Amino acid sequence: MRHERGSVSTAGAVTDPELVTSAGQQTRSLPQRTRPTLPVRFWSRRTWMRLGIALAILYVSVDLAPLVNPRLAPVAHELAEPAHLGLTHVMATFACATFMRVGAARARFAPAYFLSGGALLFLSRLLLLAGLWGLAFPLQSVGAGLLLVGWFALAWAAAEVDNGRPAGPTAKS
Repeated sequence: MRHERGSVSTAGAVTDPELVTSAGQQTRSLPQRTRPTLPVRFWSRRTWMRLGIALAILYVSVDLAPLVNPRLAPVAHELAEPAHLGLTHVMATFACATFMRVGAARARFAPAYFLSGGALLFLSRLLLLAGLWGLAFPLQSVGAGLLLVGWFALAWAAAEVDNGRPAGPTAKS
């Protein structure tokens, strides 16, 4: 008597060929843990891609603001440089997802630096426009440093690309 997924053993029980060990005993393997623990789960690919999209909307709106209200042109001109730099790093954040898909699991560390560094540079320019020079310059330094750390993290991750490890977000670093 044959079963669709296995065969009937001499004792009459159905055995699954996928679940039989080399010793002939039927076992069921435990599912591997696929979800990270709570602190890591917060900074998931979904989270940083959504944050990147929100920041991209902010940065693009700086360029579009003078089209809506021409009186915003002087302010938009002052914010254009950090907005463009931030948008560049949002795009680099999306590239990190591609790096991860081709086996560079360590690329998951770069988006935190890219997004926070770009946001700090944008915020520092807003503080300069408000006349808060004392707060703006330290924020600029920290923001620029975070962007550099992000690029070093991405360069470090690039060593994993196509090195024979399985591709995808589950590749071990």
